[in-house]
Amino acid sequence: MSLFRLFLMTLLTAGLVALVPACSGTPTDDDDAANDDDAANDDDAANDDDSASDDDDDDDDDSGGDDDDSATAIDCADRTGGAMIDFQIGVGEDGEGISLWLTDDDFINGAVDRLQDGLHFAGFLLVMGTDCDVQWEFHAAPASPFWFGSPPFSDHCVAMPSDIAGDPEGWNTVDDTWCPGNVTVLAVDDRRATGDDDDSASGS
Repeated sequence: MSLFRLFLMTLLTAGLVALVPACSGTPTDDDDAANDDDAANDDDAANDDDSASDDDDDDDDDSGGDDDDSATAIDCADRTGGAMIDFQIGVGEDGEGISLWLTDDDFINGAVDRLQDGLHFAGFLLVMGTDCDVQWEFHAAPASPFWFGSPPFSDHCVAMPSDIAGDPEGWNTVDDTWCPGNVTVLAVDDRRATGDDDDSASGS
């Protein structure tokens, strides 16, 4: 056999060997290449942990209910024309905190009057979805709140924040009104006024 024919056979054999993995359907990507992210659930890309809730931004811890990538937290700090009001729902160690952005003047004035002044009933039109208080996946329609002069006639709307979070579809099957009892106003950050005056109020 001539050296030329031997050389051609060597080339042909090498080519067939290279084609076998591609034709067999077996992936040739072993994910060893830097920043290679072709395979499902691999972790080659920088900051990529392949979690469904991960957008791979810096400082994203992928925790449920976190707000690493939400625009609302930044937006809430800059809102004007209303008030950020901190409430405690319930009494003592069983109480649960919630902060709501609200714009109804009568309610905000009433919140200032009730600041750290006993327990009250309040009413809100509930909207599902996180707003300023990222621990809860619901908030109040800003213009909806009102104060009850006495406890509501029906208790279908009375609930703790955790009750709503635990059963968002079934906690109230009558309407979208939330009327928590034993409400304490902890702080009122009033941003309705213009100018540089500090209109914040707190009970501390």
